[in-house]
Amino acid sequence: MEVERLESKEEYSEMMQVVSSEHEQDVIPDLAVRNEQVCHIEKSNVMNRQEGLSLVKTLNQEQLSIFYKIRQWCLEKVAGNNPEPLHVFITGGAGTGKSHLIKAIQYEASRLLAPTCHSPDNISVLLTAPTGIAAYNLQAATIHSTFSIGTSVSLPYTPLGEEKLNTLRAKYIDLQILIIDEISMVDKRLFTYIHGRLRQIKQSGDFSPFGNVSIIVVGDFFQLSPVMGRPLYKEEVGINLFTDYFKIAELKTVVRQSDTSFADLLNRLRVRSKGTPMLDDDIATLKRCETGEDPDVLHIFTKNELVSHYNLKMLNSVCEDTVTICARDFGFDKQTGKLTELKGYLHKSKQASLEETIILGVNARVMLCKNVDLADGLVNGVCGFVTYIVRNPQEKLPPLAIYVKFDDDRVGAQRRRQTRTPADLTGSTRIEPEEEQANKKGEKRRQFPLRLAWACTVHKVQGVTVDKAVVSLKKVFTAGQAYVALSRVRSLEGLIIQDFDKKAIYCNDSIRPAIESMPPFIVESMRWRLEAHVLTLVVF
Repeated sequence: MEVERLESKEEYSEMMQVVSSEHEQDVIPDLAVRNEQVCHIEKSNVMNRQEGLSLVKTLNQEQLSIFYKIRQWCLEKVAGNNPEPLHVFITGGAGTGKSHLIKAIQYEASRLLAPTCHSPDNISVLLTAPTGIAAYNLQAATIHSTFSIGTSVSLPYTPLGEEKLNTLRAKYIDLQILIIDEISMVDKRLFTYIHGRLRQIKQSGDFSPFGNVSIIVVGDFFQLSPVMGRPLYKEEVGINLFTDYFKIAELKTVVRQSDTSFADLLNRLRVRSKGTPMLDDDIATLKRCETGEDPDVLHIFTKNELVSHYNLKMLNSVCEDTVTICARDFGFDKQTGKLTELKGYLHKSKQASLEETIILGVNARVMLCKNVDLADGLVNGVCGFVTYIVRNPQEKLPPLAIYVKFDDDRVGAQRRRQTRTPADLTGSTRIEPEEEQANKKGEKRRQFPLRLAWACTVHKVQGVTVDKAVVSLKKVFTAGQAYVALSRVRSLEGLIIQDFDKKAIYCNDSIRPAIESMPPFIVESMRWRLEAHVLTLVVF
């Protein structure tokens, strides 16, 4: 495949369920890599017709233009006209209603395309996201679990084996539209794998982008780019699966009802170039947010060292008794070739998620750092407080389990129903050590999938929204970082700024020309034609 060959020079360097008990703590991991246990949320809670109509009626004219063009494509598909697949990029700044629109599109497209499915339970429209927390918030599926893509993605493309492929073919035989949210987090390699998997699933003999499945991607490239990959809008020699095929639909009208002035401010900061003067009113507004400290809310920093410093400070002030939990790493014995526990630590890959050492205590603020069970909300990024630590009778070994009460009561609800929880820990979820492949050699790490979380990096909270946060602009080192941090709160009243520096707020100047060069999804003549039919289309 040409796109795979063209990108092959870019080299890009999980899950055995470990049952924690006194006897099984010393079990050596299996030599063979087990298949990752995957939980899909492929069908979100289905709206009834009245709820769907109510949702559509709240869309503004910009949103409706996009909605009805996609709706018309669905009608043509059902009529057997075989329209060309859609390749749409829906973007916009803070408060422009991107998530609201894709919910409406998912509802209506699923309803219209249902007659084309072989079975009422089959999936015609699938909503996905690149991270566990984003997928859980959307009641969606992760890209990696949906398409059986590992956490370490490298090119050239590695086809899926027949057994797994047949499973995916049966599951997605009727898939017509794939929606990907938070597209700015998806790099070129992962996008190539989505393309490759869909071609395999749909058994496309020719190049056929994405196996002739329509793709709707949603997000904002002015947010942070993928940590270790190239963003999709970057031009490449040869075929570019994004810029060569996708049309853009940009939402510009702020629809956020809670704080439109804050959304307007964020959108000015979103596109501010380095060196461009900032409005005096904007500077004054941001400086009014320098109101001090609130230790009870999320703190957002730019660098891991700042995060670690604050987390340890809070740990020492909140937790009377702490425990240091060291990972148990397993490497291959040179003589026997078997996995054996190491005295030191492995050089793990950058994609590995489990920490070498974690220090915890009761009342510690923690975050899951690994997707454990997507369907149960136990995903990378959910937070809570430690309520109890089950100590190991063998003092030299790590604890058997850690109980966490998550902020969202839905997180871990299934696990709580399936395990016996002491009465005084009602509402707390038992977390046990997880295991992951630490590197390409197949060596393993066993550790609790937790880390301290009074503070997080900007990269970690992209896609997360909270009511209140403390944002430090100290040591901003990349474009879009300050904008993403400041836009994590829902209103200006919930924003506390530390280390304010207007020079830290700037965008990547290459983004605007790149997206402006994309062809429009909605042409002006079509926009008005669609608006003229809004009332009729909403009713039926």
